[in-house]
Amino acid sequence: MPQKPINKLKYKIPKSKEHLLEVIQKQVLADLRLEKKVRKENMLIRWSGKKRDRVDDILVRELQEEDEEWKDFTRDEVEVKDQLVDDIIHDLLTDTVQYMINIYRKKQRFS
Repeated sequence: MPQKPINKLKYKIPKSKEHLLEVIQKQVLADLRLEKKVRKENMLIRWSGKKRDRVDDILVRELQEEDEEWKDFTRDEVEVKDQLVDDIIHDLLTDTVQYMINIYRKKQRFS
């Protein structure tokens, strides 16, 4: 199965002025170290064993934004079900056609 495409490689664009202000306030507080940047930051630092830089911050944010997309299997489930239905219908049609051919041949022999 091919890898899922990543739809978003950029940050989510704020839709309103209030949301933009909220994002800016969070970033300023994080830059002043008055608030943690990322909830899972301590675990990441322990795992990586190094100080985080700006690239790490961007990667962690993108990972957290895309986390729900990677956990959501509804599209995969629908694709699998569709493929299964297609295979079943194909098999049924093939069997039906073969059965009808056999009936026709038997009828031809007795005619």
